[in-house]
Amino acid sequence: MAKDRERRDPSVPFFLWCSFSKPHPPLDPPEPYYSMYRNCPIPEPLRGDWDADETTPPPFRWQRLSWSLDLIPPEVIRDARAAYYGLITQIDYNIGRILSALQDKGLLNDVMIICTSDHGEFLGDFRTGCKIFFHEPSAHVPFVVRLPKSWEQRGHGTTCPALATHGDILPTVVAAAGGTPPAECDGQNLIAVARGEAQPRRYLDAVIGGGFAYQAITDGRWKYMYYPEGAHEQLFDIETDPHELHNLAGLAKHKDQRDRLRDALLQRHRSLNSRHLKGGEFEVRPIRTTPVADIRNTAWPGYHTEYYGVDVRH
Repeated sequence: MAKDRERRDPSVPFFLWCSFSKPHPPLDPPEPYYSMYRNCPIPEPLRGDWDADETTPPPFRWQRLSWSLDLIPPEVIRDARAAYYGLITQIDYNIGRILSALQDKGLLNDVMIICTSDHGEFLGDFRTGCKIFFHEPSAHVPFVVRLPKSWEQRGHGTTCPALATHGDILPTVVAAAGGTPPAECDGQNLIAVARGEAQPRRYLDAVIGGGFAYQAITDGRWKYMYYPEGAHEQLFDIETDPHELHNLAGLAKHKDQRDRLRDALLQRHRSLNSRHLKGGEFEVRPIRTTPVADIRNTAWPGYHTEYYGVDVRH
């Protein structure tokens, strides 16, 4: 370990990138992390007024059934959550090892640290698992920026409510190094946003195609999701309903919010000449009528082995 710490070339600027594939299925932390939370209180999975089979968005139901996530017993969900927490704690420990190495090399006070994740995990919420959809369990992930102690206006210990995404990492790092982000960069310098030197983005949108297709947008409080299959819509007020238990899309008193976000999302796709529109409007697809038994027969296309090229690095 000590020898590895000497591998850095001190004549060039310091940059270190470290990525963990966990927490991710299979949820298999080593001890002591596997048992760490097994006897602790574990939050129950979320249930909303929209996640019954007859009210859930058709792509959401398809994903749930295709992996038979609705058939997982509650005790297995609980153990999976405990293991997931264990994996997070294991990562926390190893991040500590990285920070201690920076400390020992005299670098800790002079580096900027960014810690984030690519997505969350439903873990049984709304009777499903995995990621894919833009609900909070999947889309709301940590984004921590720690500025060097030698900098002024560090803003340490503060929380910035601005919308952030991974597209912001490049301009933030480039600006911190004294450079100018490329003009075509779609992200923002989060340091400038946090300091009030730049306006935060008003909206953040997401899209996925294929059998789970949807388009979504949020302004940080309100979130709108459109599913082409069945032209299904969801609207959530994250401020009053942070767990997204109540779909407000069909309520007349929230029509203005629904229309505002829908229009903003539509304009975003039009400006990009998006392939997710048909004739400049949101696509409408018929609801699939595939029997449940056939849906359950379209599961994950491979097992995690060292010989098969599907997700083997997990």
